[in-house]
Amino acid sequence: ASQMEAKQADFGVRMKQQQLDLQKLIADSMRTTAASLAGTTFLMVALVVVVAIWLASMLTGRITQLVKGLGKIEAGDLNFRFKVDSKDELGRLNDSLNKMAISVQESFQRLEEARHQAEENSRMKNDFVARMSHELRTPLNGILGFAELIRDDATTEDTRDQADTIYQSGMHLLSLVNAILDVAKIEAGQMTLETVPFDLPLLLQEMAALHADAAQQKGLAMVTNFAPNLPKILLGDPMRLRQIMCNLLNNAVKFTTHGSILFSASTQAGRLTVGVKDTGGGIPAQDQA
Repeated sequence: ASQMEAKQADFGVRMKQQQLDLQKLIADSMRTTAASLAGTTFLMVALVVVVAIWLASMLTGRITQLVKGLGKIEAGDLNFRFKVDSKDELGRLNDSLNKMAISVQESFQRLEEARHQAEENSRMKNDFVARMSHELRTPLNGILGFAELIRDDATTEDTRDQADTIYQSGMHLLSLVNAILDVAKIEAGQMTLETVPFDLPLLLQEMAALHADAAQQKGLAMVTNFAPNLPKILLGDPMRLRQIMCNLLNNAVKFTTHGSILFSASTQAGRLTVGVKDTGGGIPAQDQA
């Protein structure tokens, strides 16, 4: 009995020792596993961070290239094209932007061609108008010259009046031809002003006499007020000055129903001032600007 008890006691001791050894083995294994998991977790986190940084850097670079490319197109470099080296969303976006750039470039090319065609058409039109005006003025000047000769050498009043009618009609037609030529010059940017000596009082008297009959037919009084100190000879462009005064006097006669028209001219400090004042309705306030 004593031997059985001793064996039981010895077995119990070995069992406890084995249990302690097993617990220690389990604890060591858990510590090793925990350390391994911790290392693996750290490695995974580091890998995820690296991948995230790489993706962010790649996307930032591609977006930066996209912004720079759009800036070049906006600055006028329509030949710029985006690189399409992938089939993802950014790759498809680059492809779409390239198609847009091609479309814009083609539109600008068509506009440029249309502009050149319009300029060429305008040049051809101006050349035609200039040539036509020259060809018309040559025979008109001949008609005017012969009309003056007939008027001066006429033996009867009827012949003189008929010659004067021819002359006045020819002058009116010549003024229309000159107006057409002026429009062509203005459109071509070739309008220039002459600086030649001309008889200022004579020009003013001609303008007043030219519109006096039209004013009288409407029952209007044509009043002139030319300063006595006007220069006899003035340097300038008499044809343009005549056009301006003629337009002002025509409008005064046309838009005045009753009363009078005052045609004045004066000089002050070397400056010529020509004015036309009438008793018509005037320009409406909303149109004066």
